[in-house]
Amino acid sequence: MKTLVSAAVFAASISMSAHSSEIDDITTIYITGNRSPEYSVDTAASIRVISKEDIIESGASSVTDVLRGQHGIHIYDLYGDSTRATIDMRGFSSTAVSNVVVMIDGRKLNSSTDGPNLSLNDIPIENIERIEVVHGSSGVLFGNQSVGGVINIITHSAKNNLSSKISTKTGSFGQLTTSAQLSTALNEKTTISINAKKSVSDGYRDHNSSEAKSFKISSLYKDGDTSLFITHNQFDEYVENPGTLELSEVNANRRQAYTDYLNDFTETKSATTSLNANKILSNKWELQIDSSFKKDDVKFKLSSRGTPRLPTDTQDRENLTFNPRLQGRFSTSTGEIKTTIGADISHTDYSINALKAQTSEQFINAFYGQVTYPLSHKLNLSIGARYAEVDNHIVHAATTAADHTILDLDDNVTVGSLGLTFRPSDKMRFFARADQNYRFALIEEHTGDYYANNISPYIPQGVKNQEGLSLETGFEFSQDTSSIFIQAYLLELDNEISFSSAQYANVNIDKTKRKGINLSVTESFSETLRLKADLDLIDGEITGGDHKGKTIPMVPKTQLKLSANWNVDLSSNLGIEVLYVSEQVLDSDFDNSASKLSSYSVTNISGLHKKANWTFNARLNNIFNRLYSEFGTYSSWTGSTFNPSPERNLWVGATYTFE
Repeated sequence: MKTLVSAAVFAASISMSAHSSEIDDITTIYITGNRSPEYSVDTAASIRVISKEDIIESGASSVTDVLRGQHGIHIYDLYGDSTRATIDMRGFSSTAVSNVVVMIDGRKLNSSTDGPNLSLNDIPIENIERIEVVHGSSGVLFGNQSVGGVINIITHSAKNNLSSKISTKTGSFGQLTTSAQLSTALNEKTTISINAKKSVSDGYRDHNSSEAKSFKISSLYKDGDTSLFITHNQFDEYVENPGTLELSEVNANRRQAYTDYLNDFTETKSATTSLNANKILSNKWELQIDSSFKKDDVKFKLSSRGTPRLPTDTQDRENLTFNPRLQGRFSTSTGEIKTTIGADISHTDYSINALKAQTSEQFINAFYGQVTYPLSHKLNLSIGARYAEVDNHIVHAATTAADHTILDLDDNVTVGSLGLTFRPSDKMRFFARADQNYRFALIEEHTGDYYANNISPYIPQGVKNQEGLSLETGFEFSQDTSSIFIQAYLLELDNEISFSSAQYANVNIDKTKRKGINLSVTESFSETLRLKADLDLIDGEITGGDHKGKTIPMVPKTQLKLSANWNVDLSSNLGIEVLYVSEQVLDSDFDNSASKLSSYSVTNISGLHKKANWTFNARLNNIFNRLYSEFGTYSSWTGSTFNPSPERNLWVGATYTFE
């Protein structure tokens, strides 16, 4: 285990909070802070809450619209419709899907075997209660892949009274979305909720249409000190992939699809069943169990420029998780000791038939504990540790019998965390924390080096697992009309796992360092007008190996979002936001030799009006019709290529709530 001595020195820096719906006051329930509902956050971590009111007022039509520009979060949306969007924290570019944990109601969406895009389009925006965001490493509590942060999307639970609503949205590029929700009580102890959603779009670019359907049924049973929550979700999605464009092609026609990609698509069929159980064992102990089974069937064609893909490839994944934990509370003269003891157990069967056939079986077992101890009524100490092990059994069959390879790639890691929280008042909090993190290499990262090193017959090499240390400190303050939040951090990684398009291989970067500051300031000038500024400053550097001294690709040094919200009256609201993102080194350009992805600024406006049971809203994105790209990549084979972002676009929606 790496030393945590640096934590005490780093604690000298400071940090402050967003407006009232985002701060950790006594009325806000946090689940993500210590993996159980809490009415305050005494662990030394920065946890922000995006409330239901914030989501509605933003006029957002998707989760990525809500998160884009929030401090500490950077969004890369390949097609501008959220079907292929990446949520990044701390600057991980295309590997953010494996370095930022994204959850729905506490259920992890990230795969530990491969790196699929997390399609969040199956979540109706109207069904989100709040979004909890943990900024920074959470290696002890959430383990594998929680390097840059954790995002937990909390949806509505079933209600005792009959409740239902229908929503529809339409907009640019042939977008049409319809969703419906029904919630009711079956008896005094059992409630049930049903959600359905369908969306279609022609897409911003040629060969960019999509169609998605989702259906979710959930039931909550409560009897005294016992509760059970069961959910089943079906999600089907078909997306045409237009691929990337060279700069000359973007300038000629930014909406075109390159010829080699005209048959590319991804079709995903996913089914998930999850169970959450709570049992109060005594006045000091509570048992919580989360478990889920998810099955994904994927068909796809993903071509390379100059090499169009002819056959249809397949990918299948079955994942079973079991996550029990004990929550303990013990009263002392200075406050309450809070303990969390748990295990994260995961088993995945994975197969892919693409350039080479492969079947794999993966086991990940982890055991962890965390204690928050009140040193005084205002000062809390948190300390924790986790042990995790991975067992990969990979059967890799190439085009000939000689290429048939069996790999057993096993490893284990132990990490720890140490933090202090000081609360001089209910409205003010200081914290400092050192947290070790890790991520086990995906199976596809172990075996994806199809052309590396000109090895024949092909022999998968495997990569090292990634480990790191995060030092964070912050200060939060809020009063009736204003609030401020500042967080400073230093994240150092060993053997960071990335993809090199120059080598067409997954590689380890010996050492990397990210240091930055997150700032969020909110000021209410009256009961009707609120202004907010979110600023992120980050410096990402490769500090060891062949590319020492180079800038980490796709890490904007500056991201600034300015927003204003005006409550015209009790039933109407107007909002405007301006997002600026500085230039970035292209993805995979570890030598920093290519031209950079240009900086861009985008202005969006939104409106909301309520009348009786109706809610009408609208959003106009990119009102000044800026031509920009959120993502670009570099390869010595193809040069620089880009994913053009949409020009000016509009959508309008209406929701009717039955009473």
